Amino acid sequence: MQYVDVADGVHLRLDEGQRLDSQGLDGLLETPRQEAWAGVSLPPPTVLADLDLWLATRTADAGQQFVVLTAQDAAISSGVVAPSWRFGTPAVLHEGTLAYRSELRWTGDAFDLGAYAHGPATSAAAAAAQRMVEYMRAWVNAGCPAPVLHVLPAQTPDGDLPAGTAVDKRHSRLVLAFTTEGRES
Repeated sequence: MQYVDVADGVHLRLDEGQRLDSQGLDGLLETPRQEAWAGVSLPPPTVLADLDLWLATRTADAGQQFVVLTAQDAAISSGVVAPSWRFGTPAVLHEGTLAYRSELRWTGDAFDLGAYAHGPATSAAAAAAQRMVEYMRAWVNAGCPAPVLHVLPAQTPDGDLPAGTAVDKRHSRLVLAFTTEGRES
């Protein structure tokens, strides 16, 4: 695992084998923040860790780079970032834009899901926030499914993998799928 600084007190955690050009991150969070909201009303027992894995698979399948944003209290209280959880919020890097799952918006006893995005082009950042929210809305519309993890030997051929998103590790192949409406996706 590797951490890359994005701003003072804000870091991106990369998975094994992930690489990124850290020069493109300089000043990224200083660009205007764009936001989008899913327009859903979820109860507190909703398991957002399942959503995080859903986001990881959907963004990877779309050719975007999934990373995890972490932030120190000072960066949050100063407004540099407003993540859903400071110890590890799902984030996406794509074409110079960073989008991440935002803090929750509470209305009474329910909450809405949102995304914040930063990038050199305001329209691209707005589109990135909207794209992440669309993934969130799809998860809610699918019934907030839990993930199913398949662990197979590293030499398993692609044709023998179950449906889902495959992640190759040094000693295994992981396939993450979600059970929706009686089937895995």
